[in-house]
Amino acid sequence: MDFETTGLFDDGHNNPLTNPNRSNETARERAQRLDNLIKSDGNRFPKITEMAYMSVPRVLFLEGTEQMSARHLSSMSQDGEEGIEPVQVVTNVHVRQLNPQLNDKERFKYEELQRKVPSVLLKQSDLTCKCTFAQEWPGVVHLLQTVPKPACLVAHNGLNFDFRILCHELRKSDLFRTHPIPEQVYFLDTLSCFYELEKEYNREIELTMENVDWTLVLSQFQPNSETVVATAEIEETVQQNCTASEGTQNSNGHKSTTVLHRLFDQKCSLTSNANGLPNSHKKINPILRHWSLALPLIMFMRKTHWSPAKRRCIDAKFFESNNRGEWNFNGNHARRLLCGRGNFKLENMFKRFFSIAPQFHRAQSDCEALLQVCLSYGMDFVKFVDRSCSSFPDCFYTSSKKTHNQT
Repeated sequence: MDFETTGLFDDGHNNPLTNPNRSNETARERAQRLDNLIKSDGNRFPKITEMAYMSVPRVLFLEGTEQMSARHLSSMSQDGEEGIEPVQVVTNVHVRQLNPQLNDKERFKYEELQRKVPSVLLKQSDLTCKCTFAQEWPGVVHLLQTVPKPACLVAHNGLNFDFRILCHELRKSDLFRTHPIPEQVYFLDTLSCFYELEKEYNREIELTMENVDWTLVLSQFQPNSETVVATAEIEETVQQNCTASEGTQNSNGHKSTTVLHRLFDQKCSLTSNANGLPNSHKKINPILRHWSLALPLIMFMRKTHWSPAKRRCIDAKFFESNNRGEWNFNGNHARRLLCGRGNFKLENMFKRFFSIAPQFHRAQSDCEALLQVCLSYGMDFVKFVDRSCSSFPDCFYTSSKKTHNQT
């Protein structure tokens, strides 16, 4: 689901309730945080101008994940293209533009927002002839009643935004009593989900690399003629690329530090003496030369069972080698990128994973983009939903409604 609205919540940057990177937050804690956020809002909240819901049965979602993974593996093996290709999934779509019923002050602020933010596309004149949220909500309830149960409402940054606004709209029109959210409908914020999954990916690879006995690996490595030829080809490619990049500077004025450049520097350190002159008389251990010049070890990992998103998330630049031929995974570097500002914005994630640029800033197109990103995480996403979806907190229901047990 996704909403287009008249604005955002006036949350401070240091508000602990809106921090999405909460490690090991349980479903009960997540529901409680949503409840606390809603209680802290008072009567100040944006109004919905467009809402979109896409219903995807579990069996069709699983078929979509398999199709996307197979296509991605095929494109990687054929032409080395790593961008994921979106897949078509048959869905039921429910989209409605809404009349937010703005007063003069709210109308002025919305028109001012449109002038400042081009992505706010729906004009006030487009919405005055539409129905209100209260009039359209029964249609959403019908959709939720007819989907197979259990069902989960999924929204990106939904805990801080979409689910929060939904509760306020239900309260304002007193829809809890007449059209409550059906039983066995849960919620999940994909912002927290994607963050947790990528953190798990990085930790898994980091532990794998830590547990490799490189002394044993190197002792078992016996270079043959094919290895010597391959090493020579890698060495020549490294030297050509690094010679071309020597002296080049980026926009910050620093020299290029590409993977190939670093590998070339590493090769030079192995073949130079203390004075910086080449050690022409000194032979390099072929084992060390192979490992120091080899491609990052991600190239040799069994990735056929990985989700497309995992293949895109585990970056070759996170792997480092030393002059002994040992490799490790730079978990600190991976974590810094993981927490980078805007890294988990839906638009940025789509660009990072997929080979095409989508249209954003309309509710349905944002839903479609979110569906594709969810599919790219494959069974990892499905398992996360199964174990981490939350029941809606008490504030979404009338006092007479029984509270769901938290998972």
